[in-house]
Amino acid sequence: MSRRGIPTIALAVVAVVALSSVGRCYSGQRAEWEQRIASVEAFADFQEEVAREAEVLATTYQNRADSLAVAIENTAPIIRDRIVTVRGNTPEDLLDHPVIIVRDSIIDDLLDESADWKSAFDTERQAAVQLRVALKAMRVSRDSLRTVLDARPGQRPWWIPRFGVGVAAGLDGTLAPRTIVGMTLSWELSL
Repeated sequence: MSRRGIPTIALAVVAVVALSSVGRCYSGQRAEWEQRIASVEAFADFQEEVAREAEVLATTYQNRADSLAVAIENTAPIIRDRIVTVRGNTPEDLLDHPVIIVRDSIIDDLLDESADWKSAFDTERQAAVQLRVALKAMRVSRDSLRTVLDARPGQRPWWIPRFGVGVAAGLDGTLAPRTIVGMTLSWELSL
């Protein structure tokens, strides 16, 4: 073997080792990525179950709140009529009495408090509607992402060959160094 052939063979060996290392790094990164996806999908499944349970509980609370609101709306006019009747039946000479003044002040404060609670309830009801809209939008987004992830191609099957063009260096039958350029057909096997 001539000295001229040794650098060619060494260059070919270095190229093969370098390309193999790059291929292994890519395969390792892909495996790590798939593992992260599996972990995130498991977490998403867990969170979906938590969200479903919370939604059932929220529906129960919302139904209870709606029932209470209906009951209050039915009794509110009766209470207001009683207030008008009590105030109307108070003799005029007692209207300036300190007890009556305190009574009317307390009634007014309770009416104001009732109006504030109704306003707070209506605001909370609007917030609940908006949260349900947001939840629905998030579910649509999540379903789209899952569809994309589920449709991703898997690992390349080992039996599908890879085509390539490359340089080969070696020794011929007479042990003379040779370098050739050619097309290759190869299969990748995981070890």
